[in-house]
Amino acid sequence: MSELSGMSEEERDRLLAEYDALREDIAVRAVNRDLAALEAADAQHAAHRDERLAWELLTVLRDARREEPDNLRLVAQVDQAEAAYESAREIAETVSRAAAEIATRAIEHSRADTRRLFELGMRVRAARTPPPEMRTPPPEIRTPPP
Repeated sequence: MSELSGMSEEERDRLLAEYDALREDIAVRAVNRDLAALEAADAQHAAHRDERLAWELLTVLRDARREEPDNLRLVAQVDQAEAAYESAREIAETVSRAAAEIATRAIEHSRADTRRLFELGMRVRAARTPPPEMRTPPPEIRTPPP
């Protein structure tokens, strides 16, 4: 039996190994979550950039069509640009929702990991704390007489 916790050395070692393994596992998963969130953010930025570029092209083509309302080629280009912009906007919205879901899941998993690590850490701390009968009482504090 361990003189500190009332646990056998084997139980204490197993608990500490479990804690270390959990810490390492959480660290790896945290890195993977961070990478997934960064990839989602990059995809979101790219989708919004494509949406903005599609809008800018549409604006230029609409201005050109106003200058030349009888130019059928410009009319067709504006129609195509409108369709491209709508498509880019829908893609950007879909990618943004996906990025938000990834970020939300990452936060939820991080909270769960933190809770699991805290709970196991409390068990480790309890295993390292000596039972009350083995604790050293605090020293008496004596104040000098006035």
